[in-house]
Amino acid sequence: FNIQAIQGYLDACKPPLETGLNGALKIWQRPTPTGVYVCGVDVAEGIDAGGDRLDYSGVAVYEWRTCTHVADLHGQWPLDLFAKLAGELEKTYNNALLGVERNNHGHAVLLALKQLEYPHIYRHTEILDSLRGRGTPVRQQLPGWPTTTKTKPIMEQERAAAIASGGIVSYDSAFWDECLSYVQHGDGRTGAQNGTHDDRVVKHMIALQMRQHVRTGA
Repeated sequence: FNIQAIQGYLDACKPPLETGLNGALKIWQRPTPTGVYVCGVDVAEGIDAGGDRLDYSGVAVYEWRTCTHVADLHGQWPLDLFAKLAGELEKTYNNALLGVERNNHGHAVLLALKQLEYPHIYRHTEILDSLRGRGTPVRQQLPGWPTTTKTKPIMEQERAAAIASGGIVSYDSAFWDECLSYVQHGDGRTGAQNGTHDDRVVKHMIALQMRQHVRTGA
């Protein structure tokens, strides 16, 4: 990501209006009656690339018209409790569209949200091969956002473009710090530098995809 642009964002950071859950919840803007909100959800998978330290689960909430990061949830919880906290936060923000990364433990969070009857979970359209290779491909909608070798470069490119153009607003210095340590490794992989995390970057990238979904009505 554009380091010079990120430094400008860091200079503009400010404390949240409210905090909760011992600092794990941060709110910069309260929901408005007419606000439309989207969120990206990254679910912890265990030990991160730095070793010896657990990664984090989190939610980044955006007001979709202005692309403003209005609230953030970030911490380490059992998956069922995280699903409950995420659902409660998104209901607060007018039943925001919730884009849960479904890789690995994301499936368990999606199941818990379904059991909690959360009303607005993103469903991704998958194009599947027809049975036995005959006929036209089958389109199927599955809950959750898939971060794959196909979607991840798109997520990164669109996030990089938004950062460089000034097209987003976030006052969260922890997010921008993670952007600075999000790199391309020697084997071509992208992600956190050794000893750092990229959970915040991932949930923000998913939130931007949710914003595109709402804007296009796809």
